[in-house]
Amino acid sequence: DYKVKFELSVEHVWDGYVITSLLEDCERRMSTLIVPHTGEQRDRFTEAMIARNHHIQLYGYEQVRRHYCNRCTSMYEDEQG
Repeated sequence: DYKVKFELSVEHVWDGYVITSLLEDCERRMSTLIVPHTGEQRDRFTEAMIARNHHIQLYGYEQVRRHYCNRCTSMYEDEQG
């Protein structure tokens, strides 16, 4: 009686996406991903995702920092030019 199921769920795919994204972000920033070993699986990565999103809000995406096309970026002139 084998209790492990060989079925892939939406939750498995989402967890894989989140974990991969967080690990790749940590690798780029040369940091360590730290998550709790307790609690519900759906809640374990929330704090790490909040920290990643905050970092992106502060510093932006490295891949798009130099991207300034007219479709993605609006430039406005003020009194100083």
